This record gives sequence, structure tokens and C-alpha cells, in this order.
Amino acid sequence: MNRPGQFFIQCNVTEYNLKYLGRVGNVFHSKDIDAATSKKYDLVYVNPSTSKSMGMDPRWGSSAFAVVVTQFQDGEVQVLEAKQWEKVDFNEVLK
Repeated sequence: MNRPGQFFIQCNVTEYNLKYLGRVGNVFHSKDIDAATSKKYDLVYVNPSTSKSMGMDPRWGSSAFAVVVTQFQDGEVQVLEAKQWEKVDFNEVLK
């Protein structure tokens, strides 16, 4: 029989100690990544009439600085550009 609060303790161990129940990574499952990256589209064509988006990861901690630019076309998000830099000054990348 479970003790009162045991579920809460288990959830906190999972959340705060970063134990992700056997999955690789912490955001997307590897099968979802494989499905998304197997779709083919023209990597050169930039449709001027579609919505664009740019995301940046400013390199907090030990991670790399990264930028991704996407467009929404034909009902899907298409990556137009994705770059990452290791050990680079934030201000230098933005020039």
C-alpha cells in the first residue's frame, strides 16, 4: 500500500532530479524527431508570402549558442536555416 505523500515524493524525484523514465532527451522522443526529419522539401526556396520565425538559444551554462529560422508552408514548419556555435561571444554572433 502506498503511504500518503509517496506519489508527491516520486513526482518531485522525477522532476527535480531530472530522471526522465528511460527516454532520450527531455523534450522530443527520438521517433518523433526521425519522423520530422524524414520529410522532404526544397531547402533553397524561401516563399515570400509565408510566415517566418526565428528562435535563439543564447548559450546559458555549457550549451552552444544556436539560431534557427523557419517558415510555415504547406501545413508544416520548414527549417530554412539552423546554426550553432561553440564557445562564442553572444555579441559577436549578433553582428
